[in-house]
Amino acid sequence: AISGDGKRIAFASNRFANLGNADGNFEIFIAGCLSPEPPSSADLLVSLGVDKSSVKQGDLLTYTVTVLNYGPATARNIIVNDALSSGATFVGARANRGTFTAPPANQTGTVTWNVGDMSSGDRQAAQITVTVMLRGKGAITNTATVGSVTADPNPANNTASIATTVGSGGGGNGKK
Repeated sequence: AISGDGKRIAFASNRFANLGNADGNFEIFIAGCLSPEPPSSADLLVSLGVDKSSVKQGDLLTYTVTVLNYGPATARNIIVNDALSSGATFVGARANRGTFTAPPANQTGTVTWNVGDMSSGDRQAAQITVTVMLRGKGAITNTATVGSVTADPNPANNTASIATTVGSGGGGNGKK
């Protein structure tokens, strides 16, 4: 007999010792049928904000990196890589959740935020503070990329960049 949903089968047997009826007695077997799980996916989005639109050499600048899971599944082992501009050096990073791997203080490089798992609809944010090192006029650009071991059906929103104008002269006060 097969269940109405097709997931279980019951049968009687007094044979097939090599398939579970070792003593050959009349027995009733109930088996569950395995069906593959549908693939799970989670649409992650990363965005960037900054506390100042214009800075000078020596100023502190704080980026806010936000990750949102649009679902439908939980995203597992989320990693955000934030590539600092060569015109800025790392000061510090903080978030309510996760851990960071970062360049040494006063160095440039990539800040890696290990966010962990995020349920569908969850939002997490981190702040990364840098010191502006670029002299003269120009811009510094910060780029963040998010990824997960869970498949993402929309990779177009997995990278964000933001540019900040650097004016001539020295700031160095670290104030907004």
